[in-house]
Amino acid sequence: MAFIALDLAVPEMPEQPGEPAIKLMERGLFQSALGVNRVRNKQGTGHGRPWLSTLSDEQAKAAIEIMGTVSGYLLARLSMRESRNNPL
Repeated sequence: MAFIALDLAVPEMPEQPGEPAIKLMERGLFQSALGVNRVRNKQGTGHGRPWLSTLSDEQAKAAIEIMGTVSGYLLARLSMRESRNNPL
């Protein structure tokens, strides 16, 4: 819902002729976030599960970095939208 609220592209929105290339990146960020969510739910890393995760340190680090990138982009877009709606 955050992607939709910020008017970002998601995979369910088909690519339009001539659309900005950034829309493909947004779809990729969305897919990456879904992938990390699935991995974390299945493997338990970061969720306090009572068993050890089967993810390698590199995989866990990549998941953390991906979500940091997605979160940073979402927050930047939110800030950009708010600054346009609330000029000084």
